Parts: sequence; C-alpha cells; structure tokens
Amino acid sequence: VMFKDMAADPYLNTAGISNDWPYGRGCWQSEDKMRIIWFGEEDQLRIMCMKKGSDLLEVFTNLNEMLETVESIDGVDFAKDDT
Repeated sequence: VMFKDMAADPYLNTAGISNDWPYGRGCWQSEDKMRIIWFGEEDQLRIMCMKKGSDLLEVFTNLNEMLETVESIDGVDFAKDDT
C-alpha cells in the first residue's frame, strides 16, 4: 500500500524525507481496502477514501467519519480557521 523505496528518489533524499526511513511511519487500511490512513510518509497525514462509481456523498461521508475519528484521538490537534 505504501512505502516505496525512498532512497531511490533523489528529490526525496535532497528534501530529507528519506531520513531514518522507514521508522516513524505507518498505515491503517480498512478490510475492504477502500479507506486508508498514512502517517509519516511524504505528507504528515494522508487520509484517503475510495469507491468505484459516482456516489460522491458516500465517499465524502466516509472521509468525514475518518477525519472525525482521527481528530478524536488524544493529542491530535489540527490547525483550523473558523472564520
């Protein structure tokens, strides 16, 4: 699902993204493989939700549920602008 060979990418090496690879990285994937959360890869946190078809409301609802779950974890705070 993730963790390409970071050392093989000169751009990632130059940016320091491949330092200490693969320590401090992780991934969660739902049983149906339609919902994935990566942390510590190129982005600090990547939340993905996929579904074949055209039901965008279902995809958005699943994505929102995942985001709310991550936000409910103690110690996880996102920067927000409520204006």
